[in-house]
Amino acid sequence: MKVEESMKRLSEFLPSDKRLAILNELLNIYDEKELAGMLKCDPSLIPEWLESSPNNGYMPKILEIAFQRSSNTMDVLKETLKEFDSLCSSFGIKDAGTKLDKFMSGIDDKSKQIIWHMLRTGHANIREVAALIDADTDNDVLVRVREVINPLSKKIFGKEIMKFESTKIDPATGNKILFSWWLTEKLLEFDSADEMLDVFDEKNCVKIVAELPPVEEKDIKIDTEGNILTISAKDYHKNIPLFCPVKRIIEKTYRNGILELRIEKAIR
Repeated sequence: MKVEESMKRLSEFLPSDKRLAILNELLNIYDEKELAGMLKCDPSLIPEWLESSPNNGYMPKILEIAFQRSSNTMDVLKETLKEFDSLCSSFGIKDAGTKLDKFMSGIDDKSKQIIWHMLRTGHANIREVAALIDADTDNDVLVRVREVINPLSKKIFGKEIMKFESTKIDPATGNKILFSWWLTEKLLEFDSADEMLDVFDEKNCVKIVAELPPVEEKDIKIDTEGNILTISAKDYHKNIPLFCPVKRIIEKTYRNGILELRIEKAIR
């Protein structure tokens, strides 16, 4: 893949705060006139970008220069790349590089801001989202969700990515959240209907029973982050969204291709 195409695809995923952070990294090295010359743009555009963020027309070139000239670029992008991976994991998205690429490139910058914010928080009320994207009215947010974000999500993933709940418990905090929009917990079903996977709620822990392909027990790796359980072994990889955050594995057995886990709940 050419560098220009890679930078274009990456820039399509970046929320405005990360775009601005990358721009500021370059402005720590060059003055506005020098940077404008490198970008072959009108110098008056840079102050405008500092008030909002660089647009899609120039962001790929800004990224390319940043990777070449600023050693801090990867540090700025690490969190966003981690969030992108978390988004794929949380939704159990297959062909993530294709489907998420198509989804994110199909929505505008303000819609991307909403998605990245929701990924960080899990939920947001309409006033919060309106302030985030500087919407004139709450209805502007509703129109964007109902006519831009969710229709494209349904077309690509088969389900809407945002859902309104009048009341719901935040699994990360245990708090009751009222009248807010939430990210859909899982957009796609697990990879194979024939593959056994059961999740049970026990008093102080979560029990998982999973059928694995033929692998050695020593090759099985298990990781937890928040409410996401990851099981991997050689070519096998599965991200399992759980109904609550978990802490540590307290029991593990693997017999005849069946993995059983008991994982302590982070919130009891």
